[in-house]
Amino acid sequence: VKPKTMFIVAWLCLAAVSAVATERDVLVSLRHVQHSALEDALMVRAMPSSPHYGAWLSHSELARLVAPPAATVQEVTRYLEQMGALNVVQRPSGDHLSARMTLDVFQRIQHDSARPLALHAMFPHHPTSIATGTSGQTSEVGSKWARLHRQYLQSTKPLVLGDPNAQKQAYGVPLSQRVTNTSCSQMVWGTGTYGFLKSDLQEFYKRENIVGDVDTLHKAGMDGIPGGDNFGEASLDVTYISSMGLGCQTTVYNSDNASDTEWSKGFGSAQLSFMEMLASAPTVPQVLSLSLGSLSFESCDFLCREVAKEGKFSYDECSNFTSAQRQVCMFNSAAESDATNTAFMKLGLRGVTIVAASGDGGSHFSFQRFDVLSGLGRALNEISCQHSMPTFPSASPYVTSVGGTQWTDGPTTPVPWRASGSGFSWQFSRLGYQEAAVQAYFNSTKLPPASAFNRAGRGYPDVAALSDGTPMIDNGQYLVAGGTSASTPSFGGLVTLLNDIRISKGLPVLGFLNPRIYQVAAAHPNEAFYDMTTGTSACTSADFCCPEEYSFLAAKGWDPLTGAQEEQGSEEWGGASKRDGDVSAVFVSSIRLRLPLNASSSSIPLLTTHMHTFSLCCARSGLTAVEWTRQVLDGRFIFVSMQQTVQHCISLFPKERHWLNRQCCFVVVCSM
Repeated sequence: VKPKTMFIVAWLCLAAVSAVATERDVLVSLRHVQHSALEDALMVRAMPSSPHYGAWLSHSELARLVAPPAATVQEVTRYLEQMGALNVVQRPSGDHLSARMTLDVFQRIQHDSARPLALHAMFPHHPTSIATGTSGQTSEVGSKWARLHRQYLQSTKPLVLGDPNAQKQAYGVPLSQRVTNTSCSQMVWGTGTYGFLKSDLQEFYKRENIVGDVDTLHKAGMDGIPGGDNFGEASLDVTYISSMGLGCQTTVYNSDNASDTEWSKGFGSAQLSFMEMLASAPTVPQVLSLSLGSLSFESCDFLCREVAKEGKFSYDECSNFTSAQRQVCMFNSAAESDATNTAFMKLGLRGVTIVAASGDGGSHFSFQRFDVLSGLGRALNEISCQHSMPTFPSASPYVTSVGGTQWTDGPTTPVPWRASGSGFSWQFSRLGYQEAAVQAYFNSTKLPPASAFNRAGRGYPDVAALSDGTPMIDNGQYLVAGGTSASTPSFGGLVTLLNDIRISKGLPVLGFLNPRIYQVAAAHPNEAFYDMTTGTSACTSADFCCPEEYSFLAAKGWDPLTGAQEEQGSEEWGGASKRDGDVSAVFVSSIRLRLPLNASSSSIPLLTTHMHTFSLCCARSGLTAVEWTRQVLDGRFIFVSMQQTVQHCISLFPKERHWLNRQCCFVVVCSM
């Protein structure tokens, strides 16, 4: 274990807390910095055009920004103790306290109109029994993964399985590309049975010819439970983030193994607690991948308010029903989601790229419909099909939401995955970085009825990657699974590779990625992303489909199915480094890959013959792609047959190769 990794693990380790009869752990949020001020501090560091771009904060700098004055902390602490709270301690973030209190004390504080104004909100933790992998409404352990595997076996299989090497080849990433900096760190997080076996990864690496080392993989927090749904989730997460971000120190973190954090509302409080704690850690991962989530609180609240209007079922009946469904409604309140959203913002200020799965239920469900044998379930299905039901955390504007694609006809022609999560948040407004892209979608596409979605909400996903036909090994069993739980860690691993290149050049890590994604998509359409214009958000991963009239359609440019489109347009390897001016670029069809300037012709990867275009040029600061073509070789273009390999194509032009060695520009276009 690297010293830095040990430090992360040591700082973040959480002790399991036993539930005492009437006492609960409570996270107390203090009001100080305005939300807009925190957002401004993030955006000025995340906008590539800003002089402060990449000036991420240390944990002490963040604490100075968000922590209220000491007198305010003392005032709230005294108040809580006077009301009967125990063990009141200021957390390292500065803007939160932790305390223990009985339910009676909690309720008296909640309803006390005279409580200090600085006491913004309180969030109780709901500890239950330790997860065993069988909690929630499911008839078999690991049912999610068994179902996905059965569905894959029964469906039309893609021409190519999307193992990590196949994905890298499709995205133009050299199979030899791996992390070289020991400071690299990436993390996947979950709860309940979340965990993995190194033996599974060893077998997977061997089977798929991945030159990986399980010594770069580390467990932190609680032990996972083999056989649980979330254990399979963690196995998939660590398989793809470690295989794509090859060589990076990778932490698999389980912060809470209570059973209701696996499948119900304990998850929401566990996620908030962890994100708040992580944001204040001295050292943070450069990439954090989040595959777990559910319908947002606002979606679940909307469903139950609508069903209560019909008079057959009460709001409480609906709330109890939806909370009992496995991984469907796992959040406790809008305030909890808002606090988690703020924690994501703080992690962005620390320079963490957060990638989150958009969901596996199209724009109407988290991953499957409600039980049709239940009258309440049927009523909820009808309401869901007539509205967009966004998920969380993917609908947060401060994470990079990752949707899904599939290779139905092979990797060169990806299409939107039939169940890729999509939509517009009911709770969080759209930020400026995606306004133009979303408005262009509204202006060019037939939309669902105005009552079906929040036109002013944050649209998601932001990008998409392969989410169908992804092999894995879970607890010794070889499976072919998928979902945005597969696309998200894959995308995260590619961000890690790009971070490694930037670190080697003395540049800051990418951090909060979204402003750059939309800037690149607007400035370089048809270069940075592979555009998919067919598809709908009507269906779930279980192949249940709602009417298309209430669903979103794919369109040119950004859309709510695949965001700024599939990473085969390689935002990671092209657009994200567009303005650095210190890398060479390889353009293969719509695939873009960045290589170091000192790359020689012998180090350029051999590319397969299905690629349409191959170009090399040095990225001179301030030049656009169009300007490059004017200045390269006095505007001459050289066309050769694709029957030759790219390496041979380059060898035909020694003069241009010489120019490459001099770090100047040339272009070779290989046409079919």
